[in-house]
Amino acid sequence: IARPVVKISETLWQDTTINSFIPAPSEETVEPEGWAFTLAPLEAGQSVTLHIDGQNNPPLVGTNEGRISLYDGDAHLVALPLSVRILP
Repeated sequence: IARPVVKISETLWQDTTINSFIPAPSEETVEPEGWAFTLAPLEAGQSVTLHIDGQNNPPLVGTNEGRISLYDGDAHLVALPLSVRILP
């Protein structure tokens, strides 16, 4: 993947503070549907594991829903719908 871009919908991180993102993206942008993080190129067969450290803010209880998508530049490759249950 020449230009991997991970996109995370805004609703997934509502009322959440993100403290770190490892490996650090080379570029971070805000788009109408959420955030986009550009990573280093990936060779065939190579993978990357993202470690995202965050905390839920006090008003957040219930469920955040959204999706995480992977792009190669502007070309959409795959998306994963995600539901995160937040307990008090």
